[in-house]
Amino acid sequence: MYETMVAWEDPEMLEETMAAMRDYAAIWQAGCPMGKRAAYSPNLKGHRMQKLRTPLRRRAAATLAVLTLAALGLSAVAQAANPTKGKTYTGAINIVVGGKVVTTFPISFAVSQSGTKVQKFALPSNVPIYCEGGGFGGGSAAVTNAGTFKLKLPIIFTPTHEHQGFATITGKFKPNKRESGTIATEFTKAKSCNGSSKYSTTAE
Repeated sequence: MYETMVAWEDPEMLEETMAAMRDYAAIWQAGCPMGKRAAYSPNLKGHRMQKLRTPLRRRAAATLAVLTLAALGLSAVAQAANPTKGKTYTGAINIVVGGKVVTTFPISFAVSQSGTKVQKFALPSNVPIYCEGGGFGGGSAAVTNAGTFKLKLPIIFTPTHEHQGFATITGKFKPNKRESGTIATEFTKAKSCNGSSKYSTTAE
């Protein structure tokens, strides 16, 4: 430990290091007649030992903990994946009954060339409408900095072209070109037809 910290006593070496390291050096160099702690090493013969006061030692530990949490936070941000620009994501909607997937339906959408928008959603005409068939209008949604999006597609009754509600798609992009979310229907009149299902996609 002393062999590592002894460099903190050399002003010339500290000039070329980062500000955070110079702060630690200042703590190391601070002395106090009460609550002293000494650094021990088998190689300390002929070297003077610096004393580190206990409160400052605790403060150094607290500072290190804060820096560690900050590093973890940056890592989490790095893991918040962005969509793959200009690619089409394809996958499946899972229809679950009694805790089991009883059937799946295809789903796909495109990411804009800038990576800031999702668009061109393609859904089967009978999903996820849970009591009748229909169709879906077009639409697009912005992708947030956290890699999420929310889009409401109008539900259109094909024979009469009547607008009957919305299908809301909520998704989140993940690492390795993956994305997943939930698609839910909300009918204006036929409330018993409402439902929701999870889905997942991968960039082609």
